[in-house]
Amino acid sequence: MKPTSCMILVIAFACGCGGGSMSETPSSTVATNEDRLDGEHHSLATDPNREYFITAVGGPPHLKFVCIGELLSSDGNGNRTYQYYLDKELYEIMARHDFVGSQSVVCDGVTLKGEGYPKTRLSSLAELVPNGLTDQNADLAIIYAGQQEIIDGIPAVRAVNQYRVLIEKLRRIEPEMQFFVGQIVVLPESPLHERAQKFNKGLAELASELSNEKSIVVAVDHTKGLDAKTMLNPDAQSFSVEGIKHIAKGCAQTMFRTFWDKNGTGGY
Repeated sequence: MKPTSCMILVIAFACGCGGGSMSETPSSTVATNEDRLDGEHHSLATDPNREYFITAVGGPPHLKFVCIGELLSSDGNGNRTYQYYLDKELYEIMARHDFVGSQSVVCDGVTLKGEGYPKTRLSSLAELVPNGLTDQNADLAIIYAGQQEIIDGIPAVRAVNQYRVLIEKLRRIEPEMQFFVGQIVVLPESPLHERAQKFNKGLAELASELSNEKSIVVAVDHTKGLDAKTMLNPDAQSFSVEGIKHIAKGCAQTMFRTFWDKNGTGGY
């Protein structure tokens, strides 16, 4: 079943090496991945449970991620985007991965593919995105969408239903695709806050409803640890660089806890 295989994929990423004992793993493997990170961090490559998981799952397979929605398109100047920071977070959990999609951006010389459509409603995403993913063989979709519906005053029930349509269309392409869907962040004092809360509640309920043994759907709460003063721009709706880093880390943490550390005992 795909959830099991996907779980194995992420656990194997955490191991950061091929099958065998710890002594058989070249230290250069860890160093290579750490070179892609800024500053100190906790790596699962040095986790005390690492040897157990290497024995349990064998070598680390490769996952294909597709990032969909608001935050994934280039600013046109080659500046670092959400995918850039997510890429770094995935390496922090030693995840071997590729990004797939019909679009590409270049950040610091790294080409990152995806399906980025700024200021686009979910109804349009449901028409645009599946066309770009045909034959891409994506294993896992990371989606941040719905903000435009909130801004435009679309009722939460209708917006969430469009999310359902998007997921169902993607499942027709890959029935065992895994989904991590980001809840929308809006400041409490914003006139859009109540609308965003209703949307996020509906999205969490939808994730629970649609999740199954072959294709999980997980709602990611980006409000945890959010410092609005430093992580949101003056418009109180878009993310600053620090905010983009925050949601990238939150997504990677949620993946880690979903697939590997279900009891919340890990250090990532």
